Amino acid sequence: MSLYENLCQLPLSSELFCQAIHPSEPIVAVGLSSGHVEAFRLPAEEEDSNAGSDDDDDDEGDTTTLSAASNGKSHIETQWRTRRHKGSCRSLGFSPDGEGTSPQPHKPPPN
Repeated sequence: MSLYENLCQLPLSSELFCQAIHPSEPIVAVGLSSGHVEAFRLPAEEEDSNAGSDDDDDDEGDTTTLSAASNGKSHIETQWRTRRHKGSCRSLGFSPDGEGTSPQPHKPPPN
């Protein structure tokens, strides 16, 4: 396995300031310098239809097929995009159950 085997490039419109990974889904959310918050669904491994079947005791059916995620020929889907801040988004996180996000805008220090 090479160091760069599982890298992906996100189609971002501005500088990346923060990111958060969903606790249970293959989703990454990013906060950008423009104030945009975007969420992307990452490609997931596809399991063989025989994987995990309890019909027999041999390990032949317990394989994972080469999917688009593992062969580097998949694309990343945009789940949603919004702009809630006039300034940049500097902090972002998912709730523990993954149902919500909590972006925090950058607030410049008072003059």
